[in-house]
Amino acid sequence: MERIFIFLLFSIVIFQTNAQINPNGIPIKFNAGDWKLVSDDFGMCMLGHDVIAGPILIIEHVNSDIEALKKQLESGYEEEGMQLFPSNSAKVEGNNNVSINYSGNAQGSSIKAKAIGILSNKSYCKGLVILILTETSADDTKQKDAIKKIAQSIEYIKPTDPQNWKSKLNGQKLVDRESHSSSDSSPDGSFYVSVSKNSSSIYSFCSDGTFRYDYSSSSSSSGSGLDSNMDKDSYSEQGQWVIATINNTPMVKFMYTSGLIEYHEISRHESGHYYLNGSQYTKGPSDYCK
Repeated sequence: MERIFIFLLFSIVIFQTNAQINPNGIPIKFNAGDWKLVSDDFGMCMLGHDVIAGPILIIEHVNSDIEALKKQLESGYEEEGMQLFPSNSAKVEGNNNVSINYSGNAQGSSIKAKAIGILSNKSYCKGLVILILTETSADDTKQKDAIKKIAQSIEYIKPTDPQNWKSKLNGQKLVDRESHSSSDSSPDGSFYVSVSKNSSSIYSFCSDGTFRYDYSSSSSSSGSGLDSNMDKDSYSEQGQWVIATINNTPMVKFMYTSGLIEYHEISRHESGHYYLNGSQYTKGPSDYCK
């Protein structure tokens, strides 16, 4: 992603036409005019132009009210090789839009940016941030016009669930527990060491569209000349979940209150086990959901 971004920021290249765009993962479609889809990841896509240098980024967010969205935009952006700092306070435009200007740097070069934040408050997509990036000395009039038109053309598409995964997971939890242990000793038995680790990952799915993720782990070690030692770690996160079928593949979309968005492919094997992104889980009733 970083290499593509830097390349588009300072270069003009030729793309195939693709005016009507439906990004992978983000449940929207929009008209991009002469802007073409260059990079398409779950929750974010990048557009480029064959005449105008500088990319357009479209990023999904999880804010449920305009003040939270405004606060996010005013916090700026920092990614590998790029930093953006607010040039002004975010301006609320109507009930659902916020705009802001940035200055910053990318790979040591001075850049500027403008973002439009959109609030949708749909259960499957809280909204978007549309961001243009250009060199500080460049005229960004056409880019600003482009993101306004993109924002006005956005249509939200409710994700489909043909395999009815929502009903399969409602009120249930998926549990992954792992245990590992190892030991070693000297040939004469005068020295030995033993190490063990246990971990647990639990996703609880509620019928009101909320979820909770719980993780815990513990490890212990003992041996000749060593004091027995035990380390423990645990944390929990909450958010909203929805099923989205992407390229005929069912996926669970997790929208964490912390701002993180994750897409995990889900499946069930003949053994009865469930799989999230390739990891094996066991399903059972959840005592978290009321």
